[in-house]
Amino acid sequence: MKVCLIIPTLNEEEFIGKLIDSINSNSYKDKEIIVVDDGSTDKTVEIATSKGAKVFINSPGRRGPSFGWNFAAKKTGAEILCILGADFFISDKDFIKKSMHAFDEKTVAVYTAYTTIQDTLIEKIVTKKSGLSMEPRFVRKKTFLELDGFPLIGFGEDQIFLYKLKKYVKEKNLKEKTINNAFFSGHGVHTLREMYKQALWYGKTSLSFIKLVPKQHKLSQLISVYSRMIYFLSFIFSVLSFYFVPLIVFAVPFFLIYLKIVYETVKTRNIFVLGKTFTFLVFGLGMLHGSLLFISGLDRKTGH
Repeated sequence: MKVCLIIPTLNEEEFIGKLIDSINSNSYKDKEIIVVDDGSTDKTVEIATSKGAKVFINSPGRRGPSFGWNFAAKKTGAEILCILGADFFISDKDFIKKSMHAFDEKTVAVYTAYTTIQDTLIEKIVTKKSGLSMEPRFVRKKTFLELDGFPLIGFGEDQIFLYKLKKYVKEKNLKEKTINNAFFSGHGVHTLREMYKQALWYGKTSLSFIKLVPKQHKLSQLISVYSRMIYFLSFIFSVLSFYFVPLIVFAVPFFLIYLKIVYETVKTRNIFVLGKTFTFLVFGLGMLHGSLLFISGLDRKTGH
């Protein structure tokens, strides 16, 4: 079976060459690479083209990675899609082969393991070193198209797709598989500035995401998505309570989340986790900023 590895890009000259080289050197031969560029102003397109990828350029740009994945899925003749980020790297030479061999007549999606590249302090704080991907890395094209791909909302597209996929698999009596020994690597956010930018984007698009979440998962997703914004707001109330004591009641979420972070630090014996007591505040402020921009109508763009 042929696999199409899809990479949405926007100013990714630092990573795109390394990723494509790692794909080209992978042992699985029946593959193609499609890059969907979202209006890069650096050398991303030039590098991708020089390394043999098929490149499409969005016009207009800034349409978001989900648009790129959906667009490429309709352009390829491959039976299997591999959903990648531009800052990924595939160090496992048999990553594609292991994943592709997992497909049988009833399997429509394959999950893999990952390792995280932790070059900066922020990456060490906010990302795990390794784990199993929560979303499928490989999906049958037929299934992907039947589910209409990823929603173009800017945040949580993979989670909404996952809800649809789980329902589809159950209703059709199909299968998903997890391959524990197939690894890809990726970066988390590198800096506080990058984190704030990501949080701003999440804040602008999170309401659109919540609207699409199935009813049975809505409460848990509300808590998950807005916990860091609540943490930030509650922190502000904890400071204000020094001047007006009754406000301390609104500071309870801050202390609960703070204690949860401390507990996680002790449990994992990873001192970097304690840094979340600060990064949560930064992310929470960014999400609040983005949410206010969306609610006020000042900025509702959902692309990059």
